[in-house]
Amino acid sequence: MDGFEVDVSALRHVGGEAGDAGAALRQAMAAARGALAVTGTPGWSASTASHQADEAWAADLDRLSAAVTTLGADLTSAADG
Repeated sequence: MDGFEVDVSALRHVGGEAGDAGAALRQAMAAARGALAVTGTPGWSASTASHQADEAWAADLDRLSAAVTTLGADLTSAADG
């Protein structure tokens, strides 16, 4: 395409950074999994809702982590041509 240039090294760098960010998010979530819910409080009505919110939040962050990791791989692949 005329008039269109891509900085391949920058694209590769951004792809690597995105992949690293996805991995860091995945590791942080693994370390924090279950820590956001209130536990050990028998009879507290919010315990169930808290646990459900923790699980939903973890699932959303797992999806985000996977999407960012995929983005990084796609950018790197595009740089490699």
